[in-house]
Amino acid sequence: MLTPLVMDKGFCNGWVERSSGSGAVTVADDVLSCSGSGTDTAMKDYWLPALPGQVVEFSCLARHSGDEARIAIDNVDYSGNFVNLDWINVTGSEFRRYKLRCIVPYDSSYGWVRVVLGKWGTMSVSYGADYKDPSLAVGAGFASAAVLALGLIRLQAGVVDLHPTFRSYNIAAVSFNGTYTVTVTLETPCYASMRPLVFVSGTPDACYMPLAGSFTAGSPTTFIVKWTDGTAFVNVSAVSSLYVFVKVEM
Repeated sequence: MLTPLVMDKGFCNGWVERSSGSGAVTVADDVLSCSGSGTDTAMKDYWLPALPGQVVEFSCLARHSGDEARIAIDNVDYSGNFVNLDWINVTGSEFRRYKLRCIVPYDSSYGWVRVVLGKWGTMSVSYGADYKDPSLAVGAGFASAAVLALGLIRLQAGVVDLHPTFRSYNIAAVSFNGTYTVTVTLETPCYASMRPLVFVSGTPDACYMPLAGSFTAGSPTTFIVKWTDGTAFVNVSAVSSLYVFVKVEM
């Protein structure tokens, strides 16, 4: 359950303006406009106190009129580096709603996250974007686990997919190597510092037990599933049907 927070929809209280070079930041009729080119900076950011393990969700309406418009959530790790927790490109020239969601890392060195709208200096592009109607919500921290991904994987005679009649979340793709291994790719990258837990379970009609491993953080984030008969891994290419429930938590 996420709790909505009060946020200034006029981009004033709590919002910090940052601009350099010919970068321009303006607010009119509760619409934030940012523009610039080259190494200009033109953005506003919003700083939110947060605990490691908390879920943070931000959304707003946005449109672009330049090469690349972006929305991001970041914070600082123990090494003093800014780390992107989630980001998205604004792809449309008409207003539409974009949503970001992240979990505050356990190696966060400061008790906050930052929402960033606009163009920062490392984006060497022509930039123009408008933002409006921002909203922010947070979820439980240490007291409960946060589900990063879930779904039911179906493997039938060597063909793998996500079962279409069961709920799935944040799984971008599943693939089978033709013998032993199903690879699961998550839509939202996980970083090694997040240390998520991967759980898999089979169904009573199967005589093999699924096991998860080889978690690879970054973009893309992947892990594998194999089946065992209790003594060795099994070539499941000829098995008529296998099902495995997958859940990724932290």
